[in-house]
Amino acid sequence: MPVTPEQRRFYLESIACGVLKTKEDAGELACRTFAWTSGRDNASILARQSRALKEIYEKGLVVARSGAHCAEWCSTPEGFAFYKCTLPIAHAKTLRKELSFALTNGLNLSTKTHLLFFCVSNETNVFAANLNWHAWSDWMSRYDSIHELGEKHLNVTRQYAERAQHRQGISDQAKATRSRHERLAAALLLSDVLASDDTTVDIARKWSTLSNNPVNRGMIQSLQNSAATTAGMASVLCEQCGWHALAGLLQNVSEELQAGARRELLPLMRLEGMTGARARALHNAGLTTPAKIAALQSDKFDKLQDACLRSLTRSRNGGLDQAMRTTAWRIASALVQSAREATIEEAKRALEDDSNAEWLN
Repeated sequence: MPVTPEQRRFYLESIACGVLKTKEDAGELACRTFAWTSGRDNASILARQSRALKEIYEKGLVVARSGAHCAEWCSTPEGFAFYKCTLPIAHAKTLRKELSFALTNGLNLSTKTHLLFFCVSNETNVFAANLNWHAWSDWMSRYDSIHELGEKHLNVTRQYAERAQHRQGISDQAKATRSRHERLAAALLLSDVLASDDTTVDIARKWSTLSNNPVNRGMIQSLQNSAATTAGMASVLCEQCGWHALAGLLQNVSEELQAGARRELLPLMRLEGMTGARARALHNAGLTTPAKIAALQSDKFDKLQDACLRSLTRSRNGGLDQAMRTTAWRIASALVQSAREATIEEAKRALEDDSNAEWLN
């Protein structure tokens, strides 16, 4: 019976955290953990354990060092980094290689697309096996920024996209190349989610042109949540590898994806009832912090209401506009209340911090 990725991960974690050190530890731990799934067939459990330990050893994730009485297992720096980031071993190894390549050959920070590329996995990628190669090739031809990022940094070329329209059976190497194209398309979608003033429904409609199957709001949300989690794990991986600046960038991306908005909007996103589109509309109107919203005078309330209205609809239909204005007024009122509560809580925390600092001095 082959060793599963979960079993390899189990033994790596056990060694990295110090639970498993010797061969005797491994045998006892394996039998106690896997007996219920193997009908207490200890021989097969120990055989799989030996194969799993051999595999993670050959991958350079653990080493056997001489101990006081016998050889002891311990994790390598790379193995410990994979343990800390909690990504599956294969994913962590691929991601580390990609990040190392980016640090060596240059990271494109003109937009967040390059960073977002590292956060996309095919499990939740809306374009995995669904990318419309004709439309994608056309996009790469029309947008120089996509062409430059793909060609220079990701080995994603327009020539391959053009050829892929006519290919049927593909090799493993070609599958990896296709995966990079699909991940770049998803990264561009996520970049649009963070930067665009459009609603998620509008974004889904726009990006459906790149997919053989329609993209919907739920698919975008799933992609966004997964990418936020992966970005956080990638940040931990970078921290363990000593790439502290890159770790900070990926942590910022994780926070933005969780909030569904770019970093300068995060203070607004902490307010109850706030959405990405709403935060962008308020920010564009000059209401950039909860304190500014909380301090609004009654004669300036229309500014907040209009910003909320713009986040709801672009329609200029009279009846619809009046109904939306009523909704926008309610949203604006709730945001003012939430902003005032948040500002008061922040002031209380600041006073407590000052009091604690004075007491310590």
